[in-house]
Amino acid sequence: MRFIAHYPMPAEGLPPSKDLGASIASFARAAEAAGFDGMALTEHPAPSGKWLSHGGHSSFDPYVALAYCAAVTERLQLVTHLSVLPYRPPLMTAKAAMSADVLSGGRLIVTCGAGYLRSEFAAMGVDIEERSALVDEALDVLNKVWENPAEFSGEGLHWTAKGVAFSPPPITTRAPLWIGGNGKAAMRRVAQYGIGWAPMIAPEIVATTTGSRAITNLAELTVAIGELHAVLEAAGRDPQTVDICASLSHGGLTADDMDAAAIRADVDAFSDAGVGWLICSPVPAGVEAERATLERFGAEVISHNR
Repeated sequence: MRFIAHYPMPAEGLPPSKDLGASIASFARAAEAAGFDGMALTEHPAPSGKWLSHGGHSSFDPYVALAYCAAVTERLQLVTHLSVLPYRPPLMTAKAAMSADVLSGGRLIVTCGAGYLRSEFAAMGVDIEERSALVDEALDVLNKVWENPAEFSGEGLHWTAKGVAFSPPPITTRAPLWIGGNGKAAMRRVAQYGIGWAPMIAPEIVATTTGSRAITNLAELTVAIGELHAVLEAAGRDPQTVDICASLSHGGLTADDMDAAAIRADVDAFSDAGVGWLICSPVPAGVEAERATLERFGAEVISHNR
């Protein structure tokens, strides 16, 4: 099993902006020192105040912040979890992702999805009814420009590109795309475009809010993984070559309230189901408390899986 630490950002109570650079750098270094394999950041460029006050959270631009974290780490995979593809023109996403790929030495993983916040789509000037088509369009473009960054031509819903060149080219040889989402469309996209799948285990109300299929527990995830494998095999893909990333179902983690034995048991169960990566989410509690959480998790969970 490999582990990803999700950088915690609350909706309210953030430290002063002048301190956030040091905070995220400290978190990245602490995650790497504790044995984590990756670090994740989400994306909400223009959320509403209402959403933030009802359980939402603040965010950085993930490509900018992950490139910043690349400069203070050596081996952490840097993960967008997730990047909302319809919010950007696909060639802009490609440029941001390639830049982060180069600056990190090839450590970027782009977990991506369709998004769901109508107000945010409106703020970004994107028709939410086009989101499915825009996701497929972006995934196709990312794969093509990664394969041949020297020259790309194509046409999409809102753009035309003729002989576009991407320089500097990426380090990785294939677009590092993990596809988020629980339904058939996400599985199809994994088979067609991705190297990984990132389903979401959450209560049914969350699935209703995001417009996704509900996967509420590990048993349901296990069934879904079987469905994904069937889709991959039908497309001529070997399921063993596709990463599966899920979130550890222990809520927000703290150093003082961590049942390491229960977590280790869950890690084993996820592994048996076919999950190879787990995302762990410390409670946003300040630099020192977050470092303590990462250190205890590394000593009492990660070390048992090495």
